[in-house]
Amino acid sequence: MSAPIAHMLVGLTLYSVFQKLNHQPRFSWLWAGIFVIATGLPDLDIVPIHLELLPKSTHRTFSHALPTDFVIGVVIATGILIWHSRKHLPRPKHLIWLLPLAVMSHPILDMSCLDFKPPYGTQLLWPFSDQFFYTPLFFMRSVGSYYALGQPYLLSFAKACLGDVLVFGPVLVLTRWVLGLNQSKRIA
Repeated sequence: MSAPIAHMLVGLTLYSVFQKLNHQPRFSWLWAGIFVIATGLPDLDIVPIHLELLPKSTHRTFSHALPTDFVIGVVIATGILIWHSRKHLPRPKHLIWLLPLAVMSHPILDMSCLDFKPPYGTQLLWPFSDQFFYTPLFFMRSVGSYYALGQPYLLSFAKACLGDVLVFGPVLVLTRWVLGLNQSKRIA
């Protein structure tokens, strides 16, 4: 797996697009948090794996499949839209496609991460295919790939996080700059 920093930065980047499309003049911690959490949802399969309810080999299978993640994103977005409707709040625009995109970004990032043991990649098309997909363009190193080289875990985690920041930090900054979102307009 990549370090969680990459997923968080992609979530913040997609939130920036959402912020611009909804004409939000100020940064919203609530909406940013929703997008960041959405990008991490596929890794919730770790909970039943650690509780030994599922075998370790199920990580990056059904929860990292684009069809599954699309459905999860649509269900959550629909729930938020229904809640907004019942509370007579303004309907957030473009949530129905941006939130599923946030959830679906997770397996795509993991697919681009250098694995250290088989199976390599993610089962992107489960349940339609059991094939694992990965890209030869490994622009991210996983925590495990450093750890497998004999480096201490915390050092491995720090290196993976630094790599994620160096790759996705500029993407977030550039996105916010191109969209004209001024960082000085934050609220607590």
